[in-house]
Amino acid sequence: MKISLNFLLIFSLLLFWVTSRDDNSSNYYTTTGTSNGNFFGEEIFVKKIKIEDLDIGDFIVFVKDGVKIVHPITNIIKVKGQIVAFETKGLQNKIKDSIVFPHEIVGKAHKVLEDGSIEVDTKSPR
Repeated sequence: MKISLNFLLIFSLLLFWVTSRDDNSSNYYTTTGTSNGNFFGEEIFVKKIKIEDLDIGDFIVFVKDGVKIVHPITNIIKVKGQIVAFETKGLQNKIKDSIVFPHEIVGKAHKVLEDGSIEVDTKSPR
C-alpha cells in the first residue's frame, strides 16, 4: 500500500490543527449530584466564557480530581484587579468548595428547559 508524502503531510497538519486550536464549542451534560437540589433538573448546557465575564451567582462547571462539578460562584478573588480564583458552593452544601482556579473552569452552566430551549442567564436563587 502506497501513501503519498503529500497525503501524510496534509493529514499531519490537519491533526495538529484539530488538537491545538482554541475550541469555543459548547456541550450538554447530565447532572447527577444533589448539591444543588433539583435547581438544574437533568440536563445543562455548558458554554465556554471569558473568565472576566463571570459574576457572583453564575453557575460554572469546573473539574476537581477528574470530576466535573456544577456550583454557583459565591465570591471572585482578585489580586491587583486581576481575577485569580473563585469560591463556589453547592446550594445544598454546608461548606464551600476548595478554591477554583480559572484553568479548572470548563464553562458557564445554563438550564435546559422542558421545551428544550436554553435559559439565557441561569443565576443562583440565593
